[in-house]
Amino acid sequence: MELEDYIWKDVDDCHMKESILGAEFTVKTVAGQTSKIDYLPKAQARRLYTVAQEQE
Repeated sequence: MELEDYIWKDVDDCHMKESILGAEFTVKTVAGQTSKIDYLPKAQARRLYTVAQEQE
C-alpha cells in the first residue's frame, strides 16, 4: 500500500462510502488531486471522516 501525506489546509473535500466489505475514503485536494483508500474497516473510516469534518 502506498501512503500519501496531505496538510489539512490542502484538503478541499473528503467523502466516505460504506459497503458490505468495508468503507472507501476519498480525499480531494485544492490542487485537484484525488486519492482513495479502499477496504477500510467501517469504524476506522467513520472516525477518519469525523476528524476530517472537524478540520473543515
